[in-house]
Amino acid sequence: MAHTLHEYFEANKPDLVLSHLVDEYITHLVSIFAARRGIRYIAYVYSYFSGYVQVLQGRDGSPHKFRTPSQEEIAAICAKYSVGDFRQDYAQRPKGTRLRQLKGILRYNVKLVYFWLMRRIQNDPLNMHYLITPYVAEHRRMSDLPAREQFHIDWREQLASKDGNGRKVLFMPLGYFPESAIDYWVNDTSIINYEDKTVEMVRVLAESFCLVIKEHPHMVGSRNPEFYDRLKDISNVVLVPPEEHGTSLIVQTDATLVGAGSAGVEARLRNKPVFTFCDTSYWFEGSGSVFLPLSRIGDWPEKIADSLREVTATDPMATSRFALECLRSTAHQKPAVGRWPQCDPSDLRDMLNAGLTGKFGSCANTTSGTTSSPDKVA
Repeated sequence: MAHTLHEYFEANKPDLVLSHLVDEYITHLVSIFAARRGIRYIAYVYSYFSGYVQVLQGRDGSPHKFRTPSQEEIAAICAKYSVGDFRQDYAQRPKGTRLRQLKGILRYNVKLVYFWLMRRIQNDPLNMHYLITPYVAEHRRMSDLPAREQFHIDWREQLASKDGNGRKVLFMPLGYFPESAIDYWVNDTSIINYEDKTVEMVRVLAESFCLVIKEHPHMVGSRNPEFYDRLKDISNVVLVPPEEHGTSLIVQTDATLVGAGSAGVEARLRNKPVFTFCDTSYWFEGSGSVFLPLSRIGDWPEKIADSLREVTATDPMATSRFALECLRSTAHQKPAVGRWPQCDPSDLRDMLNAGLTGKFGSCANTTSGTTSSPDKVA
């Protein structure tokens, strides 16, 4: 695959690469070949904000800022998403029942057989899309469906009892894994051993803080449930049932600890302190979040405690400034056709022009009011 891509870049010599976000081997290779040649790699994906497309550059989730949003846009985002109990709907069905687990297992095994046949029918034994299935989040076994009692059903009482011991309370949502926000956006590759690394973080932090941990609702039935037992057995941990709203937990706790997930956006829009072990994601810049390197987890408790002591009165303009920075790297979305989003043509022109010129917004436009069209976009 690398040889084929090398030949393509040599033959076509593109000025710009426009692609889906880097979330697997092939798109990662494309981003590497582009970087080696000094070619900007622009990636797009559905945005956390409905009606928008998130625009990134490179493989690490860095934002490609190419426009200046209007004050009306910023006000609308703040009004909608900073509400305490707002919950984004990603149009995915809830997991957690035996019937859904069984359907997921059947679907997974059908896919294995179908992809095995397609690799032979198409004479494409190394097809990446077909071979990747055993390594993505899927329902594989009934035993992976966690029991209800593996979580703290009385989590409110648990949290209330720990609230009185003087410890600060951190909310730590678990991430969907494997996914680009973990595999590629976090530069420290130790996070790929996600469960063990998470347990390491929790053990260190639980010595100084109370941790409220919640599973990603769409990972229920895809992990080995022993992971939940390992977390629940640690003192000062409250393991909340997956169906609870993460936004309500953000409001009830003192701060949020996250990688590159959207919980960071949700917390900052509510003016809550955010600590993150990813400093490249599209929302990090301008968020005021504190970066915690994975190579120094032992230093985290002191760094978090110092930062929380410095928290002052809420800045009423902080939410607007954060929304502004997030929207700079978004395009308006056309009605979706199929599974992948389409950008508004005007924003698409500005996006490409900014990628070629290094400028954004009106600066990227020509004097005639039109945008230049790249000759070679891969």
